Amino acid sequence: MSSSVMAPSVTLFPEPKEGIVDQEITTEQAGRVKYDGSYWPARFYDPNCQAKLEPKNAVSVLGIAGITLLVMPINIPETTNAPEQDKITEGDEQKNTLET
Repeated sequence: MSSSVMAPSVTLFPEPKEGIVDQEITTEQAGRVKYDGSYWPARFYDPNCQAKLEPKNAVSVLGIAGITLLVMPINIPETTNAPEQDKITEGDEQKNTLET
């Protein structure tokens, strides 16, 4: 009698959904994601992904392999403040009005 280990089949979802990281996910280590009200083991869909996802990061859940979710980072643009030279303070507005 031989024993063989079969890799879990991969099922991709018709549309990605959002999950929230509960335990850190890296290329080397799977983590955990809260998805659809439950906590699931999770790893990167792309094994070459070099991201590091920390708790509370949002992820895109693309599918499932066995009981492990396949995720990718969601790139959320950082909101930055305007550069200092572009900021106009109330005092500057009054000064500009007096100069004209």
